[in-house]
Amino acid sequence: MRVETERRILREMCMDDFEAMYAVLGDSDIMRHYPYTFDEGRVRGWIEKNILRYEIFGFGRWF
Repeated sequence: MRVETERRILREMCMDDFEAMYAVLGDSDIMRHYPYTFDEGRVRGWIEKNILRYEIFGFGRWF
């Protein structure tokens, strides 16, 4: 699913989003209030888990 407005595009995430997600989840300043920063494996796993949620539940986090 994809939702577009004049200023925003919301869509399901995919593995092509890895670099952008890693830039955020792997940054210690951004993740300072989270228990840990993500390494590459955790980011890939997080994306895969969200893709699976779309399949199982029909919804999940959007990018």
